[in-house]
Amino acid sequence: MANIAATFQGQSLPKMNLDNNVKQNLVFVDTCTQSLGGVAAPCSSSPTNVVSSVVDLTLSGVGVNFTGHEQAGFLADGRKATGDFVITMESQLDPSNPTTQTVSDTAAYTVQSVSEDVWHFDSGVQGGQMSVAGDSVFIAATKDADTNRSAFFLETGPIVNQNFAGGEYPGTGPVSYIGGSDYSTIVDSA
Repeated sequence: MANIAATFQGQSLPKMNLDNNVKQNLVFVDTCTQSLGGVAAPCSSSPTNVVSSVVDLTLSGVGVNFTGHEQAGFLADGRKATGDFVITMESQLDPSNPTTQTVSDTAAYTVQSVSEDVWHFDSGVQGGQMSVAGDSVFIAATKDADTNRSAFFLETGPIVNQNFAGGEYPGTGPVSYIGGSDYSTIVDSA
């Protein structure tokens, strides 16, 4: 899974997994606990292995609590928080000149507890999950108002058959489906 460096409310998340199937962003807080197989432990421990997290006590813009949220293979509880996400993308042409993109007032599910881990069991989950779905807040924030095209480009390689992700490859036509999201309205096919 692709990773990207990000900050949420000024707190560093050096590795965020990118996901194009959900609209929500998900981050782990430093006090996150997991209760898997009847054993309680910090989320940084096996089998969840969270690599980086945000400091829960310093979060602002905290809204409603959530329970039983399913995302990234987790069943999680926590709180929604709103703040600025800043992502840093390294240019392959000039790695010394990275590009940053700020998305203001973005909601994130801040995970305080994990009760199921069905995808990442005993492998690192990095700092959370950032949505780059066609209808996500991030993609909407990178759209040009005049053309309705996103300036965000993520090269994932030449995957012709995307049935495994619920998507399809329509040939050379103007529609681009990746993981179930239609990107043709925001990505220039030329």
